[in-house]
Amino acid sequence: MKINENISPMLLEEIDKPFNSKDYYFEVKLDGARTIAHLSKNGVYLQNKRFVDITATYPELKDINKQVNKECILDGELVILDRDGRPLFSGLQKRAHLKDAKKIKRLASELPAKFVAFDILYINGKDITNLPLTERENLLRQTVTPNSFIELSQGILEKGKELFEIVKANNMEGIVAKRLDSKYLIGKRTHNWLKIKNWKDEDFVIVGFTIESNKPKDLLLAQYKGKNLVLRSSIYFGFSKFDIDTILNFALDNLLHSPPYQITLLKEIKYDVIWIKPKLVCTVEYMLLTDNLGMRQPIFKGIRTDKAPTSCTLPKEFYAKLKSS
Repeated sequence: MKINENISPMLLEEIDKPFNSKDYYFEVKLDGARTIAHLSKNGVYLQNKRFVDITATYPELKDINKQVNKECILDGELVILDRDGRPLFSGLQKRAHLKDAKKIKRLASELPAKFVAFDILYINGKDITNLPLTERENLLRQTVTPNSFIELSQGILEKGKELFEIVKANNMEGIVAKRLDSKYLIGKRTHNWLKIKNWKDEDFVIVGFTIESNKPKDLLLAQYKGKNLVLRSSIYFGFSKFDIDTILNFALDNLLHSPPYQITLLKEIKYDVIWIKPKLVCTVEYMLLTDNLGMRQPIFKGIRTDKAPTSCTLPKEFYAKLKSS
């Protein structure tokens, strides 16, 4: 490991219910974009999970290297907060797509981002991922001096159920549970790091949308099973103007004459369809899966730029449904 080298962050397994344990450290799960921050005397380098350099997109973070007393690599979440101090995913979505320098500068002032660090992987040329979480946590707090653009994640020991109730009361995304003795396993998904969500969410590939009375009606969403794209769901196209414009502008140059999926779970599509190349990724949030595996109270959360379409995979509980369809 070295500074400015792309790093795949450690991932989390999902479980259904919160728990209490003296062996775990519990944090609020932030509704932002996972980011690896490389901080040195030479500057700041921010990379997302797809190894895309996003440093120029967030110019307000250009000096956060001055808040560390050693060259380091941090794992954390890039967030934009609303007036109540809660993560605002829609604000982050508006920032993530920008390329124009003037617009980036304007929104950096209107919707400033901050980096919330929750782990440290490297200090002054030394890889510390083999140290237990407790030691890395201490080193993180010795290395970083928080300000308005870089913060340290806060958590509690043992009391995961209590923290989850606070999260539910504030309609936040969920909590994370980490074993105190866990090492940092680059790119691995492990039971040592767990996520428990208040609302569920899944990532989908947008493969098209239906048309009714010459207007967009429903988005058609798919996920991968191996190399096959499975059409799984539709969701009402009642999104923000930003979302609609993004999808329609993408469609102008990415139309297809036939559906891009190989398998479908939808019995019928009632309206005419505009098919598009399976490149746009979006997140849908919902309360829970119904008995027939539909999404209850689905909400279009936004388009993501930090995930590859092939990372949108069909959950295993749908496999039996594929065989019967």
